[in-house]
Amino acid sequence: MIKASICTIGDEILIGQVVDTNSSNISLALNEIGVKVSRMVSIGDERNCIIGTLARELSENDIVIVTGGLGPTKDDITKNALAELSESTASKMDERQLEIIHNLLSARGLDVLDINIAQASVPDTCEVIPNRLGTAPIMVFTAIFVLGYMAIWAVIYYVNKRSTDRINVMLKKQQEKLLQQKKLNMLKKLLK
Repeated sequence: MIKASICTIGDEILIGQVVDTNSSNISLALNEIGVKVSRMVSIGDERNCIIGTLARELSENDIVIVTGGLGPTKDDITKNALAELSESTASKMDERQLEIIHNLLSARGLDVLDINIAQASVPDTCEVIPNRLGTAPIMVFTAIFVLGYMAIWAVIYYVNKRSTDRINVMLKKQQEKLLQQKKLNMLKKLLK
């Protein structure tokens, strides 16, 4: 069975300012596609803590889902930590998310600031699923250094059923790959 860990990032959760309902929503969605959630972890807004916790969770689980901590902020600790963890060497601008940001803010009569544009800049090691309901894109990282898969959700994602369905299809495909890899690894051990 595929195991998953759900990690929430943000001091606001740890001090009780915000109640984490995202973890239970993610857990329900994962359960529906046959993924067992082994652990739910809350992490503060501290770079080393984020990197250390996510590295541990990746080493112990097949899938790690991260929610929260996606700004917009000037320092963007979470995105920088994810870039470092995934060994990103550069960032790339996701033009689809940038267009969404412009449309969302323009529709609300707000100016598009540099801090908003920066949200469409993502590590070069991730795939992007555009988030039509918010400014933070959904970033998907395939971990190369461990047998693991890390998906980064924007908090707003949960209200979007279409995005949930797309992500569940993506996770089902990854689940099949992970099962094949586990079988192959078991066979290699047997043949040694």
